[in-house]
Amino acid sequence: MKKTSLPVVDSLLFFIAIIWALNFTVIKIALNEIPPFAFNALRFIGSSIFFILYYHFFIKDYGFIKRHFGRLIILAVLGNTILQILFIEGISLTTASNSSLMYSTVPMFVAILSVAMKYEKVRGLTWVGIFISFAGIFLILNNSVSGIEFSRSNLTGDILILITALLWSIFTVFAKPLIEETSMIKVVSVTFVFGTVFLIPTAIPDFVSMDWAAVSKTSWGLLFFSFFFANVIGYTVWFYAVSKVGNVQTAIFQNLVPVMAVIVAMIFLHETVNSQQVLGGAGILGGVTITRLSLKYKNGKTNDDQ
Repeated sequence: MKKTSLPVVDSLLFFIAIIWALNFTVIKIALNEIPPFAFNALRFIGSSIFFILYYHFFIKDYGFIKRHFGRLIILAVLGNTILQILFIEGISLTTASNSSLMYSTVPMFVAILSVAMKYEKVRGLTWVGIFISFAGIFLILNNSVSGIEFSRSNLTGDILILITALLWSIFTVFAKPLIEETSMIKVVSVTFVFGTVFLIPTAIPDFVSMDWAAVSKTSWGLLFFSFFFANVIGYTVWFYAVSKVGNVQTAIFQNLVPVMAVIVAMIFLHETVNSQQVLGGAGILGGVTITRLSLKYKNGKTNDDQ
């Protein structure tokens, strides 16, 4: 990849970390008026409509769907349908801090899978960056308002969120070869639509029971933010980065989300930040920087091998 493309990718991933951090607050507010499975299905339906229109008017390669149908279905069901079902269920059975910590295992899972499948080489400096970043997340979350609480009552939720982190990692790693064979936007568009088809039935009870007239314009606006910015833009940027810098170098940016979430809480919820959280934030940023350096300076130049 060109040297000038790395700052562009990093800037986009920083932007998406902010969007995804905001999305936690957005979803929490919207769920006061929209049931969880209905909200989940609606935001995926909105995203799918966008991708269907984009695909029809700008791509029009329907032979691609036929040629790779099996792989696309598997990716869609794992990375969109099952992941979303388990995430919604898991988040209700554990604390927000526990959920964030479980999900911060994504870079580790991605690195392990990438090495196991021989898709990428992960250098020692990369592993150092991943573990420093994880330690930073632990410091931030353990000193948050809710704190990290490992208990029997949270165990089921913790396990479900850990499984969703693994599924997102599998989706990220196994989508890359198909992206390299075809194109990023084709894979993202089709897997999103296929995943939504299987996700809709889970929301039917909520659709039937919810009071549609009671949903405010604010909640509809929050739904738009979640489906367009967190889903459409988020997924597109994520897999654009995968295609440019690889799985591991993209996944490490997932760990910036807790840092951004703390900043969002300071601005909008007026929460205070203690010294250990500042240290944790520095650890996360340091870990991301170290991981990036392992990409930049391998063999004295920037390339796609980690």
